[in-house]
Amino acid sequence: MAFGGFLPSSWQRFFGKNLYGHRNALIVDTNIMSLPNIVPLSCVCQNYAWGKVGNDSAVAKLAALNKDIDVDQEQPYAEYWFGTHKKGPAKIKSNGEELSKFVGELPYLLKVLSIAKCLSIQAHPNKALAEQLHGERPEVYKDPNHKPEMTIAITPFEAMCQFRDVKEIVKFVDTVPEFNAVIGDAGVAASAELKKGTLTEKETKECLKSLFTSYSKADANVVKDLVDKLVNRIKTEDKITEARDTENVAVRLAAQFPGDIGVFAPFLLNVINLKPGEAVFLAANEPHAYISGDCVEVMACSDNVVRMGCTPKLRDTEVLVDMLTYKNGLPKIMEGKMLDELTRLYIPWDDAVTEFQIEYTDFSLSQSKGVEYTLRPFKSSSLILVLQGNGTCVDSNGNVVKLGKNGHGCVFYLNDPTTGLAVVEDVNSDDRLILVRACERREN
Repeated sequence: MAFGGFLPSSWQRFFGKNLYGHRNALIVDTNIMSLPNIVPLSCVCQNYAWGKVGNDSAVAKLAALNKDIDVDQEQPYAEYWFGTHKKGPAKIKSNGEELSKFVGELPYLLKVLSIAKCLSIQAHPNKALAEQLHGERPEVYKDPNHKPEMTIAITPFEAMCQFRDVKEIVKFVDTVPEFNAVIGDAGVAASAELKKGTLTEKETKECLKSLFTSYSKADANVVKDLVDKLVNRIKTEDKITEARDTENVAVRLAAQFPGDIGVFAPFLLNVINLKPGEAVFLAANEPHAYISGDCVEVMACSDNVVRMGCTPKLRDTEVLVDMLTYKNGLPKIMEGKMLDELTRLYIPWDDAVTEFQIEYTDFSLSQSKGVEYTLRPFKSSSLILVLQGNGTCVDSNGNVVKLGKNGHGCVFYLNDPTTGLAVVEDVNSDDRLILVRACERREN
């Protein structure tokens, strides 16, 4: 691996990876060979309107610790990006150069999200559709890549994900009058077919698509009227029904997006609540929306999003309706696999997704403070996020690197994957050290 920097550029193109193993990477600047094995990075915040405001945001706190921002207490801080995506490229702190100049384009993008307000009802295209959309409308879909993603909760986390079991959807059609009305005659007819329970899997998906299509075409004025009726009924109705928990989610969305068609999404999509440490993988063409909480998210390096509700942005409803898989039932909630006493591994359940995995190392799982732990060597380089706590390591030049608060930073690029990195937790830190490591998927 160390000899990669001396390969002629033509050889590097032939092998299809840069010297640190990244697929489809740009030809790298061989000055990376002069950098130490752990490189502090400066990274980019995204101030989307749905983010938590000021110091209520985990994004703002981390970015301030990394000296990337001075927190504005009136500003939302929604996402903190770690990677080489052109919309928010990481830079090397020591020289201000973009990381991609030295290592090429990373195949994954790591983020922290802090969510105060529901994100759009959305899905991400597979590779074939991403290429098509980018070719047709590059001003909207700005890259040709797919965007499977995996989310790990770091606080209690609420989201909508994947279509509910059709039995649940049919029950809502029968018991929630405003939902029944918004899906229209075609949607009610599709619900009646689903209710029979005799359909094949293909027929079930076709009926669910018909119901969702009818819902998506509801007149905006009708939707607004039905949202108001739903909210007023819940506020004044004493009778508690089985649908009430889901109705309450819809009422919360109505407060954030008055009159929006996305208010009825909880009757169609599973509403899940993740505990810290639990995760969900979101495959291409699956509908979802994050509602509240903080998470670590990793995805293929893309920013392609197809939306239809709960957003002021472009609603590409016809594309969304046509692209969805219409798989129904509960999504798989993942807890990761323990690699050793401190580290848990999260990988996508879809073996075709090779761009990313996460290792989550929690020093609080050791009863002793100040423990030394060696991050295992990889065949590809990785990004390291100090989620909380403090620690130290020694770089390949023999310099002590302080991880975390009042140190060299919270985000690092580990560019010598063949050697394990020994990290020592600060025994005097108030918080136990937590490290999040993202890299390309590997054999484990």
